[in-house]
Amino acid sequence: MPEWARLAATGVLFAAILMPLGFFLSVLGRDPQRPNAWRWSIWAGAPCWWWDSSVPGSG
Repeated sequence: MPEWARLAATGVLFAAILMPLGFFLSVLGRDPQRPNAWRWSIWAGAPCWWWDSSVPGSG
């Protein structure tokens, strides 16, 4: 398996974990209308997803 394919698969895995984690954990706390600091994981997962979608042949 080429190195870029392994990195692309890892990017999908990280994005699949980080983005939903940010959505669900950011509303925990006293005021769900104001997201807490866990929202950073949404933005941390976005480059992982972008990397996978930009690699040719990865999906």
